[in-house]
Amino acid sequence: MTPKKKDRITSIKNSSKKKKLENPDLSGFFRLMLEELNNSRMSMTGKAIHFPTVCNVCHILPKRIYKSVATCRDNIVFLHESEHTVFDMYLDRMEFDKLETEFPFVWKYAVKKVLDMESRGMIKERGRLIIEIIDRYDRRKD
Repeated sequence: MTPKKKDRITSIKNSSKKKKLENPDLSGFFRLMLEELNNSRMSMTGKAIHFPTVCNVCHILPKRIYKSVATCRDNIVFLHESEHTVFDMYLDRMEFDKLETEFPFVWKYAVKKVLDMESRGMIKERGRLIIEIIDRYDRRKD
């Protein structure tokens, strides 16, 4: 391997590491959430979580887009890893009917939290998801 090619590969590896370390607050936030989850060891659906990990900490509004509430407790629900995957999939597709059907309590709670964060001016980003949630669920606009 040529020295230039080796330097380029090292540079790519280092830049990907930097992206993961971009938000040091997030690791501390996850640590706090895991401490909280360790007390109950329970998904919001009632399913047991025997060994809590960051996979059980589910952001309602995705942290990759809604950075202003990425470390806000109100933007979190605790779910079993398998539930988290399905919840995120429906949320990414904005399949609110499926969220209402498969996660009735969790979704009702999540919508209430999102509308509360919005009314307090905590959500700075204007993505399609927040606009759709407000249009569909905010009763104050009627």
